[in-house]
Amino acid sequence: MKKYILFLTVCLWITLAFSVDAQFASLLKKSTDKMVNKNEISNANSFSDKDYDGGDNYTANFAKFKISSELAYNPANIKQPYSIWHNEYSHYEIKNNAIVDVIIIYAADKEDEAGDLFNNTAAYIFENGKLFKKTLISAIENQKESLEAAYSKYDWPYGSKDANGNYVIYNSGTTGPQAYINFNGKKYGPFMMINAFNISKDKSKFFGIGAKMDINSGDVGYYLFSSYGKEIKLPSMPAGTLFNINCSQGGATGFMNPNSDDAPSAKNMNYHVIYFTDGTVRKEVPGLGPSVTAWLDPSGKNILAVDQNSTGWINGKKVVGSNVSAGSFWCCTDGSKWCYTYTDDKQISHLVFSDGADVIGYFHPQQLVIGSKTYMAWFQYKDVTGKVLLFCTKEL
Repeated sequence: MKKYILFLTVCLWITLAFSVDAQFASLLKKSTDKMVNKNEISNANSFSDKDYDGGDNYTANFAKFKISSELAYNPANIKQPYSIWHNEYSHYEIKNNAIVDVIIIYAADKEDEAGDLFNNTAAYIFENGKLFKKTLISAIENQKESLEAAYSKYDWPYGSKDANGNYVIYNSGTTGPQAYINFNGKKYGPFMMINAFNISKDKSKFFGIGAKMDINSGDVGYYLFSSYGKEIKLPSMPAGTLFNINCSQGGATGFMNPNSDDAPSAKNMNYHVIYFTDGTVRKEVPGLGPSVTAWLDPSGKNILAVDQNSTGWINGKKVVGSNVSAGSFWCCTDGSKWCYTYTDDKQISHLVFSDGADVIGYFHPQQLVIGSKTYMAWFQYKDVTGKVLLFCTKEL
């Protein structure tokens, strides 16, 4: 009975130690209205490197650091008069083993009394700087939900927001409450309680923590489970979980130290052992703890963490001393190269790479994987004038 009471107490106590920082700026998804002179912006996009030399050129060192760039869109492709220009939606895709940027532009010469564009106004879809399709605002707005999902597909926080309500089902069983996961027509469980549940943004994979009680002894055990159907027995109820962007790999840590009869607390919890959904166990991993946000890279092989001092860790090794934020820190497949974003004292944002590249004037950096290679993609102004928008990539 004592163990059962402790179980209920701990379930009320647990708050996943690895918190979620959901502050990612939607810089290009719904940008502010821009009154743009067509000739001015068309001329601005007819540039050469020698036109933008000096400190005002944000891309002066791109060649040195192997950063690729191209026009994000070319206003010269829009063959109609306009005085109103909206960068309305944007996202990245992978097509034919290449990263493609998509930007949707609304261009018009009039608006209604409320300042909105008319639904029959033209919308232009650009892919990698070239006009892909001309359509109407009404057609684009009918796809608003999917376009917004595409924009944040690779963004932190990972996982879907509506996981528990749609997939966790509680029923009354002969021995007490029973919890099941109902996922894509398949049922997983039963568990006495679901302690944690995470599902990928595309809703294709999940993993979680569940409790089961032994009917004979009354002992409560904790299990790491996933959409792959495997259940991994854990040493105790974990205080934290970590997972990669598509939930193909998840882990649990923050276990009670053996033989500890004290209530759960930081001093008697072990954060240096991680159990994973594929059955592997990693031990002696520094840099983790109750005030640390941790997650996995897309491959599921590398552990990224940011501690209370904004220090960046990869696989237990400190690689960045300060200014790192959760979800704004990425690494390559073997963990040897990395990048992160931060804002300096002058409120200038930086995208910094381990090879020394320091990019400013960027928007919406995301990590994409093609085969065994990892790339960072972002939008980038050519220079301080902010007239020329580029799409940029760099291999990590």
